[in-house]
Amino acid sequence: MDGNNTITFDPGIRVELTTAGPAFTGTIPLTIDGNGSTIDGNNTLQIFQTSATVLVTIRDIELVDGDTGGTGGAIRTANGPVRVENATLRSNAADNGGGAIGAVGTGAITVQDTLILASDAGAGNGGAIGAGNSTVTVTASRVAGSQAGGAGGAILADDVDVVDSTFNTNVANDPSGGGAIHAVGDLEVLNSTFFENTAAGPGGALRVPTGSVTLRHVSMSGDASPAGAHLSSNGAVTLFAVSFDDPRDGGGNCSISINVTSSYSRSTDATCSLDGTGDVQNAAGPRLGSLRDNGGGVLTMYPLWASPLVGAIPTGDCDPDLGLDQRGIDRPFETGCDIGAIEATYPSHPFVDSAAWVESAVRWITSPLNAPEPIMTGITPTTFEPNDPITRAQVSRAKYRLAGSPDVSALPAHPFTDVPAWVTDAVRWASANSLVTGITPTRFKPNDAITRGQVARMDYRLAINPDAWADPDNAPMTVPFRPSP
Repeated sequence: MDGNNTITFDPGIRVELTTAGPAFTGTIPLTIDGNGSTIDGNNTLQIFQTSATVLVTIRDIELVDGDTGGTGGAIRTANGPVRVENATLRSNAADNGGGAIGAVGTGAITVQDTLILASDAGAGNGGAIGAGNSTVTVTASRVAGSQAGGAGGAILADDVDVVDSTFNTNVANDPSGGGAIHAVGDLEVLNSTFFENTAAGPGGALRVPTGSVTLRHVSMSGDASPAGAHLSSNGAVTLFAVSFDDPRDGGGNCSISINVTSSYSRSTDATCSLDGTGDVQNAAGPRLGSLRDNGGGVLTMYPLWASPLVGAIPTGDCDPDLGLDQRGIDRPFETGCDIGAIEATYPSHPFVDSAAWVESAVRWITSPLNAPEPIMTGITPTTFEPNDPITRAQVSRAKYRLAGSPDVSALPAHPFTDVPAWVTDAVRWASANSLVTGITPTRFKPNDAITRGQVARMDYRLAINPDAWADPDNAPMTVPFRPSP
């Protein structure tokens, strides 16, 4: 421990606990810096305990296989605040709630830049975080695969604030509900994603029985509950730029008992009581890609080709307090802000010569997210050279074959009079799927040079349009509608 009350581990070590340590009871705030180390509770021991009323910060550490017959398999606090940052909490369990983090009393819990996976709260509440009398704040984190025999598959707490975070595949088995979050008090969620959370009771993703609910730029898809697959609330509800996609197992998107104040939100049914400016009820699906890494360090769902979410909010009506999306990318990207957690673009690139018309495509096609390597690279580290040529016919056939040479018999014939037989199916397919247009209404000019920028835009439109692929499920992992491996 140094003079600033900080415990710093040697870098990258692994500690396997054989006996439980004492609870921290100090009067000076404590920081535990793991320095990239791992502490393993061996599925028998609780890892950290604090009974102090001062702040304890735990950072840059992995806590795995903590277990307790009480609450908080990895971390337990009694009446004191705890902050967890840049950490991974994996496979922790508690018999009486708070599988990873448990709070007894009123100590606030803050989670930042942290991954919490596969937590188990036993018969208790809060699969990952159980803090019935405390405030919980989660920022730039993901909570996934947690389960509670009680309420709150991921979190049960008093007031809950969530920013730039993703909750997926969490389960609450109690009739009180809240597959991802059960807030006893108020709930505010900004720039966040909820996917395939499940509750035996109300609120497959979110349950707020008495407090207020505020959701702004939130994407919700595939959650499940017998009453309100995405949201169940008996208090005041405020919605802005929220996308409610279809539930996983049928039923309604929302179960709301008080009037909603909403704008620029969309629901695939009428259960969310949307009637404000820019709202759409009984809407077509949002056309979101699978949950995957689209940049920013957390998993999100990318708006695919022709998604009605894109540009749906006029620039003048964009939320001035949410000028960045869940990944930290500028909002709006082009004309108008997108509904939901993220804008339909990828993180920025180093090239100084990318024009506005091709910017989205260049961001995607050169992104290191397209493992194992970018689809295209720059000519130099800072130039893409979007105007270097290749022929239109050659590129059309290459993209057609990349997509699996789909059957074109049901597609409209192309209108061009100058397309040779060897490329006619490819041009028919590319034209029908808006990958290419003619030079004139009747001339394709197959031997004309095509620029790198035009190729990038073709690839981008192909990558975000599952209907253009012969077998979308077998499309390359580089496309946004495919899940990450």
